[in-house]
Parts: sequence; C-alpha cells; structure tokens
Amino acid sequence: MAATATLTSAGLTPIYETLPSYETYAMHYNAETAESRFRQALASVMRDLCDRMLCFAETEGPILAPQKTEIIDLLVDEIGESLKVMNRRGQIRIPADTDDIECLESIDRQLIMVLEHMSASIESLLCDDPALFPITASDLTIYINSYSELIEERNRILGMGWESEIRMGLYCDPGRDPR
Repeated sequence: MAATATLTSAGLTPIYETLPSYETYAMHYNAETAESRFRQALASVMRDLCDRMLCFAETEGPILAPQKTEIIDLLVDEIGESLKVMNRRGQIRIPADTDDIECLESIDRQLIMVLEHMSASIESLLCDDPALFPITASDLTIYINSYSELIEERNRILGMGWESEIRMGLYCDPGRDPR
C-alpha cells in the first residue's frame, strides 16, 4: 500500500528551523544549544504522532477491538523508547571529520523522511480498511525502529552513545569510578 506523507510543511517547520549547522559545533556552547533545540523539535513531532494515536484510541476505543487498542498502546510505548534514546545525555564530541559531518547531515535528512513515513502510517492505521491494520502497524514498527537506529547512530557520531551515560556515572554506583 502506498501512503503519502501527512506531516505538513508547517508540522516540520520547527525541525527545519533547528536543523544543525555542524560547522558551528566548533564551540561547545553552540553544539549543546543547537543539539538541544533540534532534539526538542524532533521530540515534539514524535509526541504529536503519539497524541494522534492516543486520541484515536480514546475516541474510538469503545468500537475498536481490544487487540487494536493494545497494539496502539504498544506502538506509543515504542515511540516512547525512541524518545529515551534521543534524550541520551553526555558530552557532545565535536565532529572534526568532514565524513562525520556529511553522515550527520544525511542522518538528519533520513530522520525527516522516517517521520513523514511514520505520520503516513499512523494516518493509514487510523483510517484505512481494518483488515490492513496489522500490516500498517507492522510497517509503523519498522519506521519506529529505523528512527531509533538513526538516532543511535547520530548519538554515536556525536560521542553520546550508550557508553556516554556510563562514563557520566548514570548507571554506576555513586562510589564507583565509571572508567
């Protein structure tokens, strides 16, 4: 099934306005500020997608099959897990390598495309033929996983992979040296 993107340009405007200019990341303050703004814009779109599904489940809940409501809840939980990956904390490593900068720019473009596909899938999930619900839900799961993988790769390039939280001591005993 071919689905068109349903995120309007207005819905993506905050993301486009906050797309990082990695050349300005040379100063740590610029990097932290730009990253924070970009991640907040991405998170806002993700929350809006969750809200669309939750509003649908609440308003249509009585006529929806319990399994469909459960699937919507699971999809919202998966998006929540993606947001946790996106909100990784750590010291931003300034990418000096032009290959890293090009990779980050490519990832940012891919993130926008995945968000558009997620939006289209959600629209189909909530409106299309009930027989297509499981297929559309499966497609949405694939897009959510793609989003998480892209964010994880972006975090890795910026020095904010999962190990950054261990270095910060977030998962260590307070008295233990995280090195």
